[in-house]
Amino acid sequence: MSVDVKGKSKSRFIIVAAALAVLAVLVVVYLYNPEQTQWMPKCPFLMLTGLKCPSCGLTRALYLTLHGEIRAAVAMNAYLLLSLPLTGTILYLIGVKDAPVTDRRVKILLYIYIATYIAWWILRNIFNY
Repeated sequence: MSVDVKGKSKSRFIIVAAALAVLAVLVVVYLYNPEQTQWMPKCPFLMLTGLKCPSCGLTRALYLTLHGEIRAAVAMNAYLLLSLPLTGTILYLIGVKDAPVTDRRVKILLYIYIATYIAWWILRNIFNY
């Protein structure tokens, strides 16, 4: 049995590149308050329908979280903080444990993520959260 060295280094490169991209986004969100910038994107779904998508308030919630204002972040978008453990577990399995997306554990976690994402979308509009 041979080890695909190129495949391993390619997947590690993708992980490092993705981590650097996430870090860059976090730095930008930390430095620029979305409430006070004109160039940060607005939610097209909200603008078209008047309803909140699951991600509405996500950038503001991330900004508040990075500045230690957890309660205010939850008020903006509770799903951000509630989904972090699930997202982290999925990324850990795929990125660190090299589990393919077809791995049973990963598939189950992805289905849970999708189901909670859709439930959040519906519930936040019913209860106007």
